[in-house]
Amino acid sequence: MSNNITIIIGYALFAVSEIIAVLPIPANGMFHSVLIGLKNSVSKINSTDIEMAQTLISTKPDLANIITTLQGNSKLIDSVKTVINNPEIITNVENIVKDKNLQFINTLLINNPEIINDIKVVIIQKVNDIVNTSQSSPII
Repeated sequence: MSNNITIIIGYALFAVSEIIAVLPIPANGMFHSVLIGLKNSVSKINSTDIEMAQTLISTKPDLANIITTLQGNSKLIDSVKTVINNPEIITNVENIVKDKNLQFINTLLINNPEIINDIKVVIIQKVNDIVNTSQSSPII
């Protein structure tokens, strides 16, 4: 019998602690924690990030296409991260995209990585020859 009374008192204290959690006073309780979590999650919905995203999508619909294209393509996401982390390579990427000869050279180097050092030496020699030739010619 005394065991039943202890159980009833325990349930009553638990119920009181949960009811106190609803009152506008500081309290600790599982129900109170759930209410705080729900309140915080609902308040995050109206954040400025979502408003900014909606504005960007309505003013620049291409961004939605970019996000859709990136979704699920880890190689493309890694490439975008590389460009974001190294903004100085943007002009190189644009040059490769616009110039078919650079695309061809890039493809050859990607498919034949063992010749990169040889090509580098040849390019440096060619640039030095051009610089030496321009310095030796008379200025008009």
